[in-house]
Amino acid sequence: MPSYSSHVFFLFSEDNLSLGQYSVQSSIWPCPPDCTRYSPNNAVDGNNKTCMRADIIGESSGEKTVWWRVNLGDIKSIYSIRIQFKNIWQQYIVRQRGRLAGFSLYIFNTTEIQSGHLCYKDGPELPLLDITNVCTNHGRYVIFYNERKIWEVYYPKDYETSVVTELCEVDVMGCHTEGFYGQNCDLACPLHCQKRRCHIINGTCLGCTAGWIGDFCNTACSFGYHGMECKTRCTGYCLRGSSCNHVSGLCEYGCESGWTAPSCDQQLEKEIDMENISNVSIKRQLVKMDGMDRIVHINAAIIVEIIHDVTRQVGNVKAVYLDTLGHFVVVCSL
Repeated sequence: MPSYSSHVFFLFSEDNLSLGQYSVQSSIWPCPPDCTRYSPNNAVDGNNKTCMRADIIGESSGEKTVWWRVNLGDIKSIYSIRIQFKNIWQQYIVRQRGRLAGFSLYIFNTTEIQSGHLCYKDGPELPLLDITNVCTNHGRYVIFYNERKIWEVYYPKDYETSVVTELCEVDVMGCHTEGFYGQNCDLACPLHCQKRRCHIINGTCLGCTAGWIGDFCNTACSFGYHGMECKTRCTGYCLRGSSCNHVSGLCEYGCESGWTAPSCDQQLEKEIDMENISNVSIKRQLVKMDGMDRIVHINAAIIVEIIHDVTRQVGNVKAVYLDTLGHFVVVCSL
């Protein structure tokens, strides 16, 4: 859910994530080709006297939307975003606030705004020209977005219908180093947080690695469960009825008799040569030929008899076949 509060409850003394980072914008106010006066990077140069400026949108323009985006270089843990809009002579303050009014701030990991997290939506009151919004989230890109769709949307009376966007400084505050949180970014996120990402204020995990649950991902799965969010049941026959490993789902101490490691969910198989079968009536079906035992003839009744005999001695029959030497082979479950 987006945050609609502009109050800052948690102050950072350092870690301006946007300072000097690469920025782009939807359009630039017309100027000579080599002009940098309205460059998008002016909004992250640490100097609030230099501003980016986008071309006009709204009632007097064919364009209805404007955006500015900064690339933080990597996914960062963000706490707040401060916007300093151009503040000129006193008589123009209301006009400038009307231009800024209605803006949105997004945090996202790709350059597609549709995949972003809306962390702040301004309105309906006019914003201050220096405004800080708490936006606790993780992301690589921060985007400022505004629109004036005059014939589609009703805007409050103080909103300017033709907008020139001038961002003089955008400060994205948070932690540079992955896996840390706190006012000074010196507290390590809990060990089992997914990707070592946690809430920048209280350290609660944004998700847990496999086998762990809880706000701080410090509780192992209960008996008989494993995996992500501990939602997967153990399926194997672990030794002496023990639970599978809560992370991997494997049986750490071995399997019950007749089952194979590592998951103990596959039955052992044993091949029984015809020579080892005690039933005499079956043996009469064999003759010596070139020093090898070969099947001369076997009817359906004999096959049934084989299965019954093997089942009594060994276990359940899974398959019956002739091997390459002509031996009759029975595959059983132990």
